[in-house]
Amino acid sequence: MASTFLSESIRWRFVNLDNIALLLYPMLVGLALGLVHPAYQAWAVGAISAFGFVAWLRAYRRYRAIADTPRSRLASASQGYVELQGRATLPGSGEGIGFSWTPPAVWLRYAVYRKQGGKHFLVERGQSASVFVLADDSDETLVDPEGAEVVSSRRFHEERGDFIYRGEYIAPGDTLYALGELVTEGGDPLHRDRADDVAALLGNWKRDRPFLLARYDRDGDGEVDIQEWQAAREDAERVIAEKLRAEGHLLNPVRHRLGASHGWRPYLLGTVPEAKLLSRFRRWAVTHLLLFSLAGVAALLLAQYAPPTPAQPTREVFISLPAELQVSVNGRPTSPVILPDREGNGASAFLRGHVPVGTLHLEVSRAGGAAVRHDVTVAPGERLLLITLGRDPTRPPTLH
Repeated sequence: MASTFLSESIRWRFVNLDNIALLLYPMLVGLALGLVHPAYQAWAVGAISAFGFVAWLRAYRRYRAIADTPRSRLASASQGYVELQGRATLPGSGEGIGFSWTPPAVWLRYAVYRKQGGKHFLVERGQSASVFVLADDSDETLVDPEGAEVVSSRRFHEERGDFIYRGEYIAPGDTLYALGELVTEGGDPLHRDRADDVAALLGNWKRDRPFLLARYDRDGDGEVDIQEWQAAREDAERVIAEKLRAEGHLLNPVRHRLGASHGWRPYLLGTVPEAKLLSRFRRWAVTHLLLFSLAGVAALLLAQYAPPTPAQPTREVFISLPAELQVSVNGRPTSPVILPDREGNGASAFLRGHVPVGTLHLEVSRAGGAAVRHDVTVAPGERLLLITLGRDPTRPPTLH
């Protein structure tokens, strides 16, 4: 494995919403079909519609970006959002990245699985972030793949012992389509201030908390202490140093640099023709829009004609107690109605209302005294349930 591939420039997460949709749509449909009550089905179908809208918006934005951005030559390209096409190459005499048994690559994404008990368990996955060069017939530019959505036609699948290696890559010499933010940088990149780049990279890692904990929480306490953060800082400085070193391999000072847009516009890199990329995102946009519309109509119909969600059954109870006692029902204080003492047995009080069927928690106490808890089982029924509390708070209540 090349040394560049072992560097900390590997990104450990990649999300492709279209691939997720292939799994999420059937799961949500299965969930909706498995629910019995139409009101719950409406929520599940509504989730399909909401996801379809987000996925449609994402695919449509990429389709429009490709269709609306004119092709530029590097020598005459303006600063800002541009569409380029050229040949992917390594910077200077830079070493290709990849495993020792894979062809050299300028960019690579991989996943390693372990075979165990007839199943495959993910061991490691990553994505390179080292810069490479895009050259057309007029000039060349550095390409920073950080944050790019990469569509590659080159893939590998290798089984070695108990491990399975899968991935995709861009090889030197591949025709590369690029859509991103082009900036011009004057001077030698080695003279740039590394502190700002290191701080920006650490900020990205800090926002990606699962990655930060998985990589640097060595004692497993769920936090990154001072020593662990220092290790992260050293790794970040090494990553920036490698990037600047790769840039320094160019024979001429850096003139152009392609990277992610600062706004919502997509950053795309692909080894497939522009027409196929356009067709791909148009097809996904139509699919997501269709599912969004159908699921939205179905959710509205289910919500409109579905019966109300079943409420928890209740039963009416009447609680009789001496006036000097205080009682809380299911953790809530009450204000019993006081009845006058007409027979010389002391004043009494009562409560009346509906409580959920199941276990009723009564906390009984005298003024200023400790509360005693009694659990009463309230069975389903239409008759009034009478609960009598005696003068001794410790005695269990009587049910009639």
